[in-house]
Amino acid sequence: RGVRVPILEPKEIVDAFLLRLLLETTGARLAAYVIQPAEVSALSTLVDKTADLVSLEDMSTLRQLNKQFHTRLVEAAGSSLLNKLYEMTTNAFPDWMLYEYMFRHPELLQSSLKREYLEHEAIVEALKSKDPLAASYQVADHIKNLWHDLRTYLNISGDSIQEIEQQIAAMFPNH
Repeated sequence: RGVRVPILEPKEIVDAFLLRLLLETTGARLAAYVIQPAEVSALSTLVDKTADLVSLEDMSTLRQLNKQFHTRLVEAAGSSLLNKLYEMTTNAFPDWMLYEYMFRHPELLQSSLKREYLEHEAIVEALKSKDPLAASYQVADHIKNLWHDLRTYLNISGDSIQEIEQQIAAMFPNH
């Protein structure tokens, strides 16, 4: 018995990343049109709760709040099908690998979590401004930074990486 840890191939990580990028940026763009002040406030509250979570002991709580933030962001778009697709995608996205890496390299923890906090704040501000393009770009920047961390920390490389970076550049040419 015990815990089984899935072994993900680089192609699976790339696929999950690309789908998350597409779905979450689409969700943010749609949400910016329809989001209500109460939902912006709820997202802001989630971000505020993470401000002081900067130690290894906080990681479990931080992961839960992070998942809630991203899920609520996509839910704010008001599309049940988008929500389902996003849930399937995030279940395949190996963000847990980043947290595991930070456990082994605590010197990276504070700077990484500070960046994440600031990126989440920027996403909320774009939604509050009801700016679909800014919301989409803020989410894209955030997820691209996660991608950079995954590549760096997990030493992912190869042709599929170059392909995905070309696809990202084509999807977000001015950013």
